[in-house]
Amino acid sequence: LHSHPSIILDFPSLQNRAFIMYISSLLTIALGALATNAVPLESSAASSALEMVQEGPFPLTQPKPTTAPQSKLPTTGLEKRTTGCGGGFGSYNQADANELQRQLQNNNPENLVYLPAWSAFSWSVGTAKVCAINMYLSDNTHVKEWEAGWGMGYVRDMCCAGKSSCTGGICSGHGDSGLSVDFRVQNSARSCSW
Repeated sequence: LHSHPSIILDFPSLQNRAFIMYISSLLTIALGALATNAVPLESSAASSALEMVQEGPFPLTQPKPTTAPQSKLPTTGLEKRTTGCGGGFGSYNQADANELQRQLQNNNPENLVYLPAWSAFSWSVGTAKVCAINMYLSDNTHVKEWEAGWGMGYVRDMCCAGKSSCTGGICSGHGDSGLSVDFRVQNSARSCSW
């Protein structure tokens, strides 16, 4: 009934040891690769040294046009998803813009900010600022922080690719009601006045 002790305590043969070593090395490589690509837990992630600042809403400084119909935009030359680069609103550090976009799209992306008619709202980090501008004369909307971050990424891709410093630009996006809003990426020392 009892088997021979050498069978119970039988150590793997040389051929089996080589196979086990091979499997162990594959597992070590695979687990190492997984560990380097793992997303850190929120508690272990290093927080950014720069915190996002929100301002607004505030009225646009240019007087409202009196001859335009109430629900029409003044002529701006912008079409849906069109981008204008530059614009004289100062240069900013692209690393600050990347951090601002990251915070807008990851920290509270579904947060809606109120954007009344003929007003602006801004978010900034370091030298970079994005302004959400509602140039409708009587229509209000709300803008998701994610959408503002999207506008930043769009301007970066169209105007600033490969640059460490950028003069920004403007693109059109939309509010929760479907109204077209402008996103202008600029230096944080400048106002969002239009």
